Amino acid sequence: MPRPADGLLDDARDAGAQLRADVTAALDVRWRLVRLELGTALLALRRLSISMAIAAWLAASVLPVAAVLCAEALARVAELERIAALAIVGGAMLLLAGLIAAVVWWLFRRRWRGVEQTLEFLREDAEWLNHWLREDAPRD
Repeated sequence: MPRPADGLLDDARDAGAQLRADVTAALDVRWRLVRLELGTALLALRRLSISMAIAAWLAASVLPVAAVLCAEALARVAELERIAALAIVGGAMLLLAGLIAAVVWWLFRRRWRGVEQTLEFLREDAEWLNHWLREDAPRD
């Protein structure tokens, strides 16, 4: 005995409702993951900013004394004028500061993940949904 047309529509409605519930649950889980990842990323930014502030404070308080002492020692050893020794030490310190900043930035970028995992999961979800919809698509 053939099924009535209403039964077919009920099956389609049930499948649509189930799909909607599955997608809603998946999006809810993804949203929670985004919030956790953003929290982790903000913690990494906070640690970076605190470290940089401490380093800047230390450099600002110790650097002038260290620069003058190094320049005086260089002037005596190399028999240079004081201004030339100060220029050499200052240039070396600027190069060192640039190197340290580049290394710190490289380490930060290496550890920074942002919402990379969430985007990967969303891509996988979209692929699965696309596959599921194509698999159940009516064939001619």
